Amino acid sequence: MDSDTDLPVMKDAMEILSESSLPYEVSTISAHQTPAKMYSYASNAEERGIRVIIAGMIASLTRLPVIGVPLHASALNGMDSLLSMVQMPRGVPVATVAVDNAASAGFLAGRILGLDNLELLARSDPPSLIMNVNNEPGYGLNNSKEVTERRRLNALLLNASSMKYDSHFCLLSAVSPRVEIIMESDSDLPIMKEAARVLIDFGVPHEVAFLVTSTSLCLSQHCMVASLTPLPVIGVPVRTSTLDGIDSLVSITQMRGNVPVATVAINNSANAALLAVRMWGLVDAGLRARMRQYQEDMRDDDLRKAEKLNKVGWESYLNH
Repeated sequence: MDSDTDLPVMKDAMEILSESSLPYEVSTISAHQTPAKMYSYASNAEERGIRVIIAGMIASLTRLPVIGVPLHASALNGMDSLLSMVQMPRGVPVATVAVDNAASAGFLAGRILGLDNLELLARSDPPSLIMNVNNEPGYGLNNSKEVTERRRLNALLLNASSMKYDSHFCLLSAVSPRVEIIMESDSDLPIMKEAARVLIDFGVPHEVAFLVTSTSLCLSQHCMVASLTPLPVIGVPVRTSTLDGIDSLVSITQMRGNVPVATVAINNSANAALLAVRMWGLVDAGLRARMRQYQEDMRDDDLRKAEKLNKVGWESYLNH
C-alpha cells in the first residue's frame, strides 16, 4: 500500500487470502515518499519467494504478475486512479481490478497461484462452473442460437480447465494450449492478433477461437468466462465507435469481488499476452528467463533512444 490510509480498502484482499490459507505479507511503500524502498522491495521480491504482488506501481521493476487495485479518491470517483493504473504502456502489464475492489485482487491472486496447484485452483472454482443452457428465468438466453453458443463456451471452458493438469496436480506438457484467445467476431482480430504474436515470440502454446462474447481464458474481454472457470482471465477492452473504449473498460473491470477479471489497457492485447506470460512464468523457468530478457531489451532500447536524443538534439531527433 502507499500508506496506512489504504488499509480499510485493502483489508478485503487480506481476508480472502487468509480464507484461502495463502501466506502473504503486508507493507506500506510510497512510490512518492520512499522510491528507493519501493525499488528495493520490487527487485528482491522474487528471490524472497513472493509470487504475486498486489501493488500496481511496481510492475516495471519485476517480472512477477502484478495486480492493481484503483482506490476511490476525493475527486473523479476513482476514475483517475483506474486510468492511471490500467492504461500502462506495452511491456508493463498491470492486472487491474475494479475501483476499491481489493477482494477481487485476492481472488485473482488465488487463481494465478492455482496454475500449478489444482487443489488451490479448485478452491477458486466459481459456484456454478456450467452455465445454465435450458433458458431458465434469469439467464437471458432468448433463442436456440444463443443456447448453442453458450454450450460451445461451456465445452471450451471445461476442456481448458480439465486438460491442463494430471492426477498429481502437475502441469501437462507444453503441447496443450496454455492460453485461449476468444473473440466475439473476426472484427476483433486486428486488435487481438498482437496478443497471438507475443505468445508466439515467447513460445507459449495457444489457440484462437470465436464465440458469443469477446473473451479468453487468459485473455478475456467479458465477465462471462471469469464466472465460469477458476482459471485466471485477462480482459482486453476494445475501442468502439463511441466513448473511445471507456464503456468497454468499465464494463470489464468493474466486476464483483468473486469474479475477478485482470483488465489491461484499451486495445492493448500485447499487454494481456505479456501478463499471461508472467503468470505462466511462475511455473516455467524458461518463460521467466525470456521475460527477464524481454525487459532488458526494452531497457536497452530506451537507453539507445536517450543517447541519440542527447547526441543529435530534439529537433534533429524529431526530423529523423
